[in-house]
Amino acid sequence: MRLSKMQDLGGCRAVLKTTSRVDELVRDYYKNPPKTLEFVKKFDYITQPKNDGYRSVHLVYKYRGECQAGAYKDLKIEIQIRSRLQHAWATALEIIDTFTGQGLKSNIGDASWKRFFVLMATAMALSEKRPIVANTPQSRAELVPELRELCAKLNIPDVFVGLSVGIRRAPEIKFPRPTVKAETYILTLDSLQRQTHTVAFASNKFAEEKLLELEKENIDKPHIQSVMASAESLHALRTAYPNYYLDTGKFVSFVNGLIAT
Repeated sequence: MRLSKMQDLGGCRAVLKTTSRVDELVRDYYKNPPKTLEFVKKFDYITQPKNDGYRSVHLVYKYRGECQAGAYKDLKIEIQIRSRLQHAWATALEIIDTFTGQGLKSNIGDASWKRFFVLMATAMALSEKRPIVANTPQSRAELVPELRELCAKLNIPDVFVGLSVGIRRAPEIKFPRPTVKAETYILTLDSLQRQTHTVAFASNKFAEEKLLELEKENIDKPHIQSVMASAESLHALRTAYPNYYLDTGKFVSFVNGLIAT
């Protein structure tokens, strides 16, 4: 696929407390569309969850502005809007993918893990009073027994707790100097060394140069993942990217609530 045709090469994400808030934000985008964007398509994976359990709303737009003499005109950008529970599910799946290399996000890998995440997606959908994933139990009472068996087989939630406890967090580094307020961050997760670290930058230019350097340096090291992101603070960054900090607290709490009943 040509990069100019990809709808999610660039994007942003909003994580809201409830699905009702998700609905409100989606309606707001329809009523007050961004002036420099042309609406292309909506993918509602909350009303129609993917078969693997993924749930979120994706809004695809085409950029119509003249930034940098029209260099980005007609390129597509994707806005993802999801609830906290949906984000917790996606984070947990990404973490398991990172440390097991199964490719669950591509709907491949161990059948038990895939079934576990499908059942968890339906459990969360029931909690949010939204459509469940196809080919899953229709009620919590029917779902819980199968979920308990899978949790025992996969050693859940202990496996998530073990991952988060074992991670080492290197101190935050600020570039070019500590006194400058950070605008952009680069997060790096090394799943072999079990270490994550953050570098804060005063401008996008410095961050982009460093990210390119890291991508070249680690091109043959799939266990090292780096991402550049903007955030108001380090706390906001950790909230937005819990997968880089192996934070599955909300997900594990939901799992415990289910299998304990």
